[in-house]
Amino acid sequence: MRLLTQCAGRSVRFELYRVSDSVNWRAFACSRLDEVLVNEAGALYDRFRHLGVFDRAQVRNIALRHEGRVMALRFSDTQLLSRPVPLARLRHLAEAQGHKLSLRSNFRISPRLFRAVYEEGHARP
Repeated sequence: MRLLTQCAGRSVRFELYRVSDSVNWRAFACSRLDEVLVNEAGALYDRFRHLGVFDRAQVRNIALRHEGRVMALRFSDTQLLSRPVPLARLRHLAEAQGHKLSLRSNFRISPRLFRAVYEEGHARP
């Protein structure tokens, strides 16, 4: 899950979500999105196979559902949050900023909400 916000210039920041178990979701890191590539499965697999995230068959299976093409996201400056932000708290922060979160896909958020989540993730207990 990613929450996107436009920052200065063309850079985009996003929050990543991880399932710690089957129920509890939380924001645990943020990164800067540097590049989005869309290409044929084989071409992107060959370019990024050294990362070891997916094998060729997995990438090919994803491409079959998307007209033979896949998307790769290259990001940098990943920062782990000192305190992962639970989904319930994220929803509360979003509502306070006038956002209704949609957690089925990428979702653009305001810089104010991004800052609120970021500060929550780095707040001292």
